[in-house]
Amino acid sequence: ISMGIFYVTFGIQGQYSVYYKIFLLEIIANIIDISWFFQGIEEFKKTVMRNMLVKSISIALIFILVKNSDDLTTYIWIYVLSTFFFILSLWMYLPKYICKVNNLKLKKHIKPVLMLFVPQIASQVYTVLDKTMLGSMIPDKAETGFYEQAQKMVKILLTIVTALGTIMLPRMSMIFAKNDKKQIKKYLDNSFNFVFILGFP
Repeated sequence: ISMGIFYVTFGIQGQYSVYYKIFLLEIIANIIDISWFFQGIEEFKKTVMRNMLVKSISIALIFILVKNSDDLTTYIWIYVLSTFFFILSLWMYLPKYICKVNNLKLKKHIKPVLMLFVPQIASQVYTVLDKTMLGSMIPDKAETGFYEQAQKMVKILLTIVTALGTIMLPRMSMIFAKNDKKQIKKYLDNSFNFVFILGFP
């Protein structure tokens, strides 16, 4: 559905349609993304090491192949393919975790999944909409790029804080399932201290 809307809105015609067509591959990559599985079983080493390797190669390729503004298409291909190959590489680890599952009872999971999905959509709207609005108001698209890079610099600490949530979620879920309230309180206290130290500055 997302791919269809994306293609009809941006990919058919327009000044940047060729770039948006390349970005369709990134949507496909997100469809087959299974990094959530390895986060869920707390196998962070696999995702982090693979990501570092792929990102290092992509940075090297950018320095080698991208020389000026005429190489924008090359830059986009490097960015999109690095994302795609990172996600594809995780599938190599998956077969040893596959097991037979019976009686999934998917119906009871729909409501909780929607409760997780709605805040994700809401957060995407307020984190992406500002750049979209700026791009439609200002003729010089480079200004949007400057704005986005400045936002990234401001939000470096925020990235570290949100990474803590990704790491703690599977651990807290496991402890909650064991009903170990003492350990839950300990982890929450430590997490809040960490967030406050990084968040307040």
